Amino acid sequence: FADGIDDDSGGDVTGVTAGAGLSGGGASGNVTVAVDFAQAQSRVTGTCAAGSSIRLVAADGTVTCETDDDSGGDVTGVTAGTGLSGGGTSGNVTVAANFAGSGSASTLARSDHNHAGQTWVGTWGLQMQAQGSSVYGLRGWSLATSGQGTGVEGQSDSTDGRGVEAEATATTGNGLGLLALARSTGGYGVYAYATATSGTTYGLYGAVDSPAGRGVYGRATGGGYAGYFFGNASVTGTLSKGGGSFKIDHPLDPERKYLYHSFVESPDMMNVYNGNVVLDAAGEAWIELPEWFEALNRDFRYQLTPIGRAAMVWVAREVEGNRFQIRGAPATKVSWQVTGIRHDPFAEKNRIPVEQEKPETERGLYLHPEAWGRPAQEGIDERESARARALLAPAPQEEQP
Repeated sequence: FADGIDDDSGGDVTGVTAGAGLSGGGASGNVTVAVDFAQAQSRVTGTCAAGSSIRLVAADGTVTCETDDDSGGDVTGVTAGTGLSGGGTSGNVTVAANFAGSGSASTLARSDHNHAGQTWVGTWGLQMQAQGSSVYGLRGWSLATSGQGTGVEGQSDSTDGRGVEAEATATTGNGLGLLALARSTGGYGVYAYATATSGTTYGLYGAVDSPAGRGVYGRATGGGYAGYFFGNASVTGTLSKGGGSFKIDHPLDPERKYLYHSFVESPDMMNVYNGNVVLDAAGEAWIELPEWFEALNRDFRYQLTPIGRAAMVWVAREVEGNRFQIRGAPATKVSWQVTGIRHDPFAEKNRIPVEQEKPETERGLYLHPEAWGRPAQEGIDERESARARALLAPAPQEEQP
């Protein structure tokens, strides 16, 4: 072989020093370098049984074990509970919130959230339920202190729809389908307005099926009106009242006074007809009455009064063919009056009783206790007032949302 020059020529190791984590070394001969296990971790040789985890690794590689807090559990399946969808029994499973309805939101809300400006579509745009006593299924609150704030607004676009429908389903007790309160000095407990300018519309419609019910009940305890009608009023049934009159602006002082006249009352359903007539040269006059006079009236009664002079006048022929005849001195002016008792079908079926026993529930009570010097508590309608106060008493605590 030919001699050659070493690639590493020129290097002579004069010593080996053990650095960090090592031991041994030297300056001559064969030196040994080893890992210093006082400073470096030995290979881990220990293991822990199932259900336990390594708590501590010693320098020599042995381990200290401890029992797992959730030891023994192996997930074999995920089932989606209420309000969730998804799950499975193998592989990577996914669980998600189960969003109902046709909205597009992909997030959940806190329990105290609000729905300002949101819209729902379905059989019910919004359905709320409350359980317990003295609670609200739905409560709206407008925080505005001026203007026309609306706590709850309902709208229906259907030709047979209802903007707001309220129903008390209990068959006993004093349930209210709708309770409306106004606390301001100029407020309206209920304001109903039918805005259509044609057709048969109802600003407010009340109906009952009970023979003791009231379609609409109004009560005024402070001197106001239990009912006030601006315009015409029509009553198809019988009207019962404590008294009655007309009230108009006084003809002689309309800016400062009113004029009242009381109704003329009768125990009968009586109609009154009158007029003036002048007897002819033969001392006769026929009084022509409306063509429906005898169809409406029976039991006729007459009064004749000569005017301008004393004269003998009399009823020569009573009502027949819707007329009667007066006789007396020729050219005598006569004021006449004839009355009749109604006998049309409605009157015959709804004759007004002159005297009537009070039912047991009203005995000892008065329609107008103050007129008899009795306390208001003995009034028949005071029971309705007490019932109304009881309905208002148990209202839930009013807290601002």
